[in-house]
Amino acid sequence: MSGTITESGTGTPIVDDGTFNSQALLISADRATYYSVALQAGGNYSFPKLRPGSYRLMATAGGYIGKAVSGLAPVATRDCLDADSCDILDTGVAINVPIAGAVTGLNFTLERGASFSGNVRTAVGAAPISAARVTLTNATTSITSTTDVAGNFDVRGVPAGV
Repeated sequence: MSGTITESGTGTPIVDDGTFNSQALLISADRATYYSVALQAGGNYSFPKLRPGSYRLMATAGGYIGKAVSGLAPVATRDCLDADSCDILDTGVAINVPIAGAVTGLNFTLERGASFSGNVRTAVGAAPISAARVTLTNATTSITSTTDVAGNFDVRGVPAGV
């Protein structure tokens, strides 16, 4: 299974910067198999030598709104922020990998989202709070970040309305 991930509007390939924040994620329908691969040069991803079966696929990248494959022939996608806030087994469409052959051309175009960052401190003494959970939410979406040792948090790729 393979494809390319590019930026909406520019067509610029999205490549992982070494942080493994830009990746394609694949999960089997029975949840027994989970794969993730970093995006390579040209925004390409590939899951070689998959066992035959049914899978769901999504793409994520830091600063972008993630997408899950929601339709085939032609390929369609829908917003799916990340693997923690979006269950691709509920969101995505089944992609069947045949016994002999490959599924190619599963391409994504990701849009940039808003960014929020800040610092969490105690009310008395203003000491930084590490490992605090900061959550952005609306009626349908919840995005969580955890503060670092200095109390800093950074949430990127937030869609409008959250």
